[in-house]
Amino acid sequence: MSTDGHAKDPASPFGLTSAQTRTVVILGVCLVVTLVYGSLILAPPLTWDDGLNIFENPYFVSGSWTTLWHRPYFGMYVPVIDTLWVALAHLGHGAAWPFRLFNVALHVTNVVLFARLASGLLRRFELESEVGLAIGVVIFALHPTQSAAVSWISGSRDLAATTFALAAIGVYFANRRGAAVISTLLFVAGLLCKPHIAGVPLAIALYVWLFERQRFRRTAIVMGLWSAFVVLSAVITWSAQVDALGVEVPVAHRPAIALDAMGFYLMKAVWPFPLAADYGRTPDLVWDEPRRMIPTISAVVLAAAALWWAVHRSRNYKIALAWPVVLLPVLGFVPFGYQRISTVADHYNYLPLAVLGAVAAIAVARARWRDARVAWALPAFLVVTQATTSWRRTQDWRDDDRFYGDMLAKNPASFSAQINLAASYCEHGNWQTGLALVARTESRASNDPGFLANKAFCLYKGRRFDEVLGLQVNLRDASVRDGFARTPRAASVFATSVAAAYDARGSLIRAFAYLCQAQAVTPEDATVAAAVEVFRRDLLNRGRNVGCPGRLAWDTLERVVSDLQ
Repeated sequence: MSTDGHAKDPASPFGLTSAQTRTVVILGVCLVVTLVYGSLILAPPLTWDDGLNIFENPYFVSGSWTTLWHRPYFGMYVPVIDTLWVALAHLGHGAAWPFRLFNVALHVTNVVLFARLASGLLRRFELESEVGLAIGVVIFALHPTQSAAVSWISGSRDLAATTFALAAIGVYFANRRGAAVISTLLFVAGLLCKPHIAGVPLAIALYVWLFERQRFRRTAIVMGLWSAFVVLSAVITWSAQVDALGVEVPVAHRPAIALDAMGFYLMKAVWPFPLAADYGRTPDLVWDEPRRMIPTISAVVLAAAALWWAVHRSRNYKIALAWPVVLLPVLGFVPFGYQRISTVADHYNYLPLAVLGAVAAIAVARARWRDARVAWALPAFLVVTQATTSWRRTQDWRDDDRFYGDMLAKNPASFSAQINLAASYCEHGNWQTGLALVARTESRASNDPGFLANKAFCLYKGRRFDEVLGLQVNLRDASVRDGFARTPRAASVFATSVAAAYDARGSLIRAFAYLCQAQAVTPEDATVAAAVEVFRRDLLNRGRNVGCPGRLAWDTLERVVSDLQ
């Protein structure tokens, strides 16, 4: 492999050998990572998909989790991470702390794996540099955008997929006997944690073509096999999401949407302020307001020009071309479900940030340092600033109120923030504010299960019982029934709110019917189960010995209840 000349890497200011310095750097960064994200170990799960994915997952609750190896759930086929989640749920008896500890452990593991890969890359480029390695490791480990994946319990899908992907890359390039088979198994396991690592085979093929072309033929065969698994995963995912996708992006618009997403991630990599869980950057919004794309596409143009200039100084910078390749599955060339909320999300750039860290490592390794203290001041500065910023960002993920409050502050149009904050306001007695937040979303999502559930809940809290009962007419809409089937927690809230309204109006038997439905859709909810038993005893005392019929179709429930006396 050709190489470029560079100055000798500055010695450690502590008199350590190169190997000792690398070890200290990696261990030190891992310790800081543990301190930053360890602050969330005792934090509760968020309603931002944590319930749907784990704590209210009907397959987990019923003990039939092995079914998830046969069919997708909630638009994704990810049985490996589902199996790990089941084990964690048993370990902590349903508590959140094992999942949060798992996330920290996965991120620390990824930092170590990245450090090994980055060190090997620098060695292949004959740029062995402890300072350069330190910069790359710090960027990947502590960049504030990484907090989205690590702070979010459901983010362990991204973390685990990355663990398997990095391990697969490391094993493949180890050139040991059986490496192709083992690395393939690791990559497939990663796909079964989250298919967003689908760009990895193409990125590996690109790297080998650019830097190790003598082994390209063999690599093309193995990466072709990996790509076949990617296609299979994509077909399964698409078939699972097709009914609920709700995203239509004209083919002609997609290149601009993709460039906008790339520019967005580049800008956040350089200046990660502000960070939000919901950027609201949907394809329609970006296309209808093209001025939004001016800074992002300009960032892509500037980055391309900088890369062209850098490659003329050192061909090693071509490694940066792997970054958009790894991002490819989530750039919007092929629409995906989350685009209903936003094309971009911080956790999508979790693995791709490793490429940017490697580019930064190369740049620092090629620099001519005269003073070791000056050289080592840069990674030290990054540790302090990024750790501080990441820690502050984790506090926004500590509980629902802070999470959705921050989301609404960053994106006042966020449907998720409005709906979930509404529920919190109503829960704490401020139903007027909660109902006002719900009303702000009605024109956009009048049949959304979250909207209907929280509207019913807030109306009940405001003792507007007739309006609660009037919402039953929505159950005749097929889209509402499908939405409740996908979101059992929202379905349960709606059912219990209607039950409470019927109880307030003195119709105990109708209230009981809705409580039975709530129990059927969320059997893990002990509060609902207790309410069902109380109502059953009250009806028995009134001479009516009734039991729950099991889960009914929502339109059937509405008709049955209307006939009850």
